[in-house]
Amino acid sequence: MRLDLFLRNTGLIKRRTLAHDACGSGAVLVEGNPGRPGQAVRPGQRIAIVWPHRLLEIEVLALPARPVGREERERCFRVLRDERREPAPEVRRPPHPDDWDA
Repeated sequence: MRLDLFLRNTGLIKRRTLAHDACGSGAVLVEGNPGRPGQAVRPGQRIAIVWPHRLLEIEVLALPARPVGREERERCFRVLRDERREPAPEVRRPPHPDDWDA
């Protein structure tokens, strides 16, 4: 099963296009390596999803053919780590001279 489809069918990411974009941006790691949207997922693999405020690491248990409900999600993956993180501080650039009042 494709990685982006697994993320969508298990409800870890809401839409397949968002899952595709997350994989393409490097926010999804499979076994510690950046995941590709079309990469095959197998039971036993570890997947980490890195959001700005959260880190979620799971182990794949089953591959659902269709989107599953909340009550069935726990048979598809096991949460290994779920950390809330502080957002990175916003980097402020100094004002550009063209922005200064004359």
